[in-house]
Amino acid sequence: MTLAAAERAVANFLDAAVTQDLRIILIVTGKGARLEGGRVLGGRIRAEFVGWLNRADNRSRVRGVRPAHPRHGGSGAFYVLLRRRSSASSRSLRATPQR
Repeated sequence: MTLAAAERAVANFLDAAVTQDLRIILIVTGKGARLEGGRVLGGRIRAEFVGWLNRADNRSRVRGVRPAHPRHGGSGAFYVLLRRRSSASSRSLRATPQR
């Protein structure tokens, strides 16, 4: 997967999670570790992931990011904590007091 395709996939997944009013999602980036010239290199998607979440359009939806527990992917995955939708936008018009 290219970086651009991975970024679009993350954005689409965030959109779907927010639409479903989820609070925590698991995103597996993979460790991406590979041996090159005797050095271990990390994955490019994993390296870019937190930066994608920190963009303005995502920052308003994301409350925090935590590394995943080993049984959920460990260092190759992240828990993304999502903000609640604005209570004002989810309230019914009839529930709004009239003055």
